[in-house]
Amino acid sequence: MCKSDTHPETVRLTQLGHDAFRWSGLGKTGADIFFALKALDQASVAELAEATGRAKPTVYRKLKLMEGLLMAEHLGQGQWRALEVDLDSVAEVLGTAGQGERQHERHVQDRRLHRLILEPRKARNSPRHRSRSVKRVKAR
Repeated sequence: MCKSDTHPETVRLTQLGHDAFRWSGLGKTGADIFFALKALDQASVAELAEATGRAKPTVYRKLKLMEGLLMAEHLGQGQWRALEVDLDSVAEVLGTAGQGERQHERHVQDRRLHRLILEPRKARNSPRHRSRSVKRVKAR
């Protein structure tokens, strides 16, 4: 069964790769905590730690960072909730905006260069070339 681009799981997976969740931003841990908090509506640090498999101090640090970015709100009595936020704006503030696109462009260029390097090898390993080298080996 094919999922559409508007399916909640597809949207979540797309957002996981967002520049705001790059290593130099909130990271994968931040993404896990943020989306768990969104799914739970509100939760404590202990509940988020259990839901994500992260340590409580790690969850608390990420929540404090998200609070500063207006992504999460501390409700008191140990409860937190996720806020609606524009992840592009968060990536701008974190300085990670555009990193994913730049990485993609580097990878495209790397693959292109790799193919150029392999082309002469393919010519050397062509059946015609191999048959001549086999004949030389047999003649010796």
